[in-house]
Amino acid sequence: MRLQSLWSQMSGLAPARLAAGAQIVIIDGQSLALGRSASPEERRAHSHHARAAVRQLDGLCRPDGVAVRLHGPGSLGYDARHATGHSAAVPLANVPAAFSFSQALDLWRRRLGIARHRMFVGCHSIAGTSIHEFDRDPAHGRLGTTIRDNHARWLQEALRVAPGARPLVYGMIQGEANIAMSAPAYRAAAARAYGDALDDIEALTGIRPPLMLWQTGGYVNAAAARPYGPVLAQLDLVRDFDAIFAGPLYPVLTFDNAVHPDLPSQLIHCEIAAYVFARREQGRNVNLLPGRPVWQGNTLRIPFSTEDGKPLIFDPDSEYPAYGGLADHGVEAAGARVTDVALDGNAVVVTCDGPMTRVQIALQAADMSAHADARGRNHGAHRCDIIEADPPDSLLLPGRKLKRFIPSCRFQRP
Repeated sequence: MRLQSLWSQMSGLAPARLAAGAQIVIIDGQSLALGRSASPEERRAHSHHARAAVRQLDGLCRPDGVAVRLHGPGSLGYDARHATGHSAAVPLANVPAAFSFSQALDLWRRRLGIARHRMFVGCHSIAGTSIHEFDRDPAHGRLGTTIRDNHARWLQEALRVAPGARPLVYGMIQGEANIAMSAPAYRAAAARAYGDALDDIEALTGIRPPLMLWQTGGYVNAAAARPYGPVLAQLDLVRDFDAIFAGPLYPVLTFDNAVHPDLPSQLIHCEIAAYVFARREQGRNVNLLPGRPVWQGNTLRIPFSTEDGKPLIFDPDSEYPAYGGLADHGVEAAGARVTDVALDGNAVVVTCDGPMTRVQIALQAADMSAHADARGRNHGAHRCDIIEADPPDSLLLPGRKLKRFIPSCRFQRP
């Protein structure tokens, strides 16, 4: 009896059945895309998911001879050596978002009865990198075209070891480096960067994959007078590109009292993205986005595009009380004082004591760093406890829920 058959008989589990045709997952960005620098124990605990499906390239090196497998060469380039094959993707330090997303996508495809494919992942994110570094204009930024060149080279090598592989998605977790930019300026710069990346992928493969975006917003100290333009621009960019909206990052629990998620938070926000992507594979757009607001006297009604019209609820297990609290469920107004925040089906209804001129959600200007716990963990200053009802159970972290929080948003009275 073959070892695989013996294992299957003893465990009662069937080996992974993967459909023909490899896929390529590309998720770009800065440190949050690079992922948590995990302990050996954390890496062992989470590297076993989808080992047959999630693959990395072997044989690539940086110019200084250092081997490159799951993590790319960063601000360096690749040398002339070619990929020699592929193996199960294994994080050696950081756990990249592309890896966590692909693991979760394989699990959700299995749960939803969607065909499962071998997925190739690589990480070319660079911590602290401005959006200007991600386009193809050599005059932008300090790295020239290094990021785009490294992506193109890795993609060429993935096609070398898996001829006919198709790009599945181009994701972006970026914006923390550009919080001083206005929303219009970031929107224009990001559109150029996304367009150049998608152009490169299409030129090499003949396929232009969908764009997937996370929303910036997890800084614990947001007290400085900065516009935080990426936060609002990203909602427009989702619409501009008909993108998959992975959700906001403000709900994450940081491990450094700054902006970087702990590993469980990373796994959850990557699994939410995988859930939304899998639903899109089923032909369903479940992006949770704000719709057209309705102003009436001292009241504003904001509908959100919930899945199947699910109602919104206040998170019954909110962590905010333990990390400095939350006022008015994260809703703020200008020109009047908030007197009530209510939920009406899939809408948030805000009432003030006068005709407010602006309403915003999860965009607080505050420094919450004094509220870290004994381990240095904390939640960001942008806060809201409004989630979509009936969150599904996590497949990566049993016992956790995939809570889909409404995004940060702002509405100016016409």
